[in-house]
Amino acid sequence: MNTDLVRQEARLLAIEYMVMHVYNSLLMMHNVSEDDIEKIERHSLELAEQNTFDNVDPVMSDHASAELRDALANLLNEAKEMRNT
Repeated sequence: MNTDLVRQEARLLAIEYMVMHVYNSLLMMHNVSEDDIEKIERHSLELAEQNTFDNVDPVMSDHASAELRDALANLLNEAKEMRNT
């Protein structure tokens, strides 16, 4: 792996970490219960899966929506792990 790819991946990981940290901080500031968080996140994943991409083949749009949902699910799972440590 070349240096630019390592730098880009590290930058993306840092951005994801900060997004999860801010997300968790907001949840804690507003005293959102873990049950409510699960409901909100479940709804967010459903919306992500229903997302469509204009000017893209329908099959590719479905694939992209599934990828988006999976990426969001991974971030939400990691954010939950952060809250539980």
